[in-house]
Amino acid sequence: MKAIIAVSLFFFSFMSIGATNDGYPTQEQVDSELRKLSLRFPKQMKLESIGKSVQGREIWVVRLHDHSSKNPDLRLALIAGVHGDEIVGRELLMRLLSDILEGQKKDGLLKQLLQQREIILVPCFNPDGCENKTRTNAQGFDLNRAFPDFTIDGPDNSQDGRPPEVVAWMKFQKENPIAFSLSYHGGEIPTVNYPWDNSPEKFPEQSLARAMALEYAGLNPTMRANKQFPGGAAHGNSWYAIQGGMQDWSLFFHKNLQLTVEVSLLEWPPYETIAEFYRQNQASMLNFLLTH
Repeated sequence: MKAIIAVSLFFFSFMSIGATNDGYPTQEQVDSELRKLSLRFPKQMKLESIGKSVQGREIWVVRLHDHSSKNPDLRLALIAGVHGDEIVGRELLMRLLSDILEGQKKDGLLKQLLQQREIILVPCFNPDGCENKTRTNAQGFDLNRAFPDFTIDGPDNSQDGRPPEVVAWMKFQKENPIAFSLSYHGGEIPTVNYPWDNSPEKFPEQSLARAMALEYAGLNPTMRANKQFPGGAAHGNSWYAIQGGMQDWSLFFHKNLQLTVEVSLLEWPPYETIAEFYRQNQASMLNFLLTH
């Protein structure tokens, strides 16, 4: 895949699927929009539930690939809503999904992307949290502290005792190897965080991880202007250490190099600002998909 981003790729879109009293779609409305898109674009999009949340909501995975083409060379993933009250990521992924599906009809690079890659989108990993505006799931678990952690569990990648949302993703990734992924968060200065979060030790791909973080941040004007972390890229453990995170689990247990993208200082900003957040992240998101 060529490392090129063309201005013609940018298909700005808004969703018109109804809204809550603060302007944001409800989780039910997001689910409805996903179903509608899967019916409109059956050749390019498959909608799959990988399990249910504590309160019985579907955990949706979107598979984007031209299913008339050969098997994809690579699988990439973008995940949002691990913390349910960090809502910007969900909105970015929904807009990206619409733009890719609409854009592939007339843009050769997007069409080629769907022929050569399988793109996995998880608009809301924690649907109960997204609906209830809570960081945690409905059991009170912080899902980004609930994955197996090699500094605590060693090589044990057990699903026992973990929240259903985490178990669902553990099963999915075991069956669907992912090469690179992005996990979208909010509530911090816009920054791209790279592994490890749980350890100061280096790993063989750390230079690649930092380069990918700088590449994403470099196409985002707010991240590029980050004064705390020049270039907008931060080493996770040097910033603040956590254990049980999805990012470290993905890399250690599945060789899936994941970056954590902090997209907004506010966790739940006014809905009218989402268009600007998308404008700032659109080039970075497309570049990640087109060049890796």
